[in-house]
Amino acid sequence: MAVWNASRDVIARARRRVKRVAQRSDDRIWGWRTEALEQAGQFLDRASDVPTIGAIFEPAQQLVEQQLERITEVPVDNWDDLNAKRAAAAVRQLDRAGLRNALRREQQTKSRKTVLKAIEERLARQPRLAPRPVASAPA
Repeated sequence: MAVWNASRDVIARARRRVKRVAQRSDDRIWGWRTEALEQAGQFLDRASDVPTIGAIFEPAQQLVEQQLERITEVPVDNWDDLNAKRAAAAVRQLDRAGLRNALRREQQTKSRKTVLKAIEERLARQPRLAPRPVASAPA
C-alpha cells in the first residue's frame, strides 16, 4: 500500500510539473510571437518610404495588425467598453492566456489602475515552476 501511495504521489507531482512547464512555455512563445509582430510593425513604419516596401506596405501592415490582434485578443465580450469595476470582476474568469492578453491591452489603452492590479494579482496566484527538490541518498 505504501508503494502504491508513493507512486501515486510521484505521478501527481510529475503531472503538476508538466502543467507548470507547459504554462511557462506558452508564456514564452506568446511573448516571442507578440514581440516579433510588434517589431515587424515598427519595421514597416520605418521602411514605408522605401519604394519596394511601399508597394507591399498596406497589405503587410494589415496582416501584422490582424495577427497581433488575433493572438492578443481579450476573451471578454466588449472588454474596452467595460467600466473598471466590471473589467476587474471579469478578470476572475480568465485563464493565464486571457490574463496576459488583458494585461497587454489594458497597458496599451486605458491603463486603469484597478484593472491592472486585479490582473497582476491573479497572475501572481498562478502556479509557478517550483525549484526541484534535492533527493536524499538512500540510507
